[in-house]
Amino acid sequence: MTDFTPFQSLLGGALIGLSAVLLMEL
Repeated sequence: MTDFTPFQSLLGGALIGLSAVLLMEL
């Protein structure tokens, strides 16, 4: 994978958001 698709960028943002929420919950 050499090109980053909008979907991959969106997925990455979702993962970062989820981990941030989990850290705040803990």
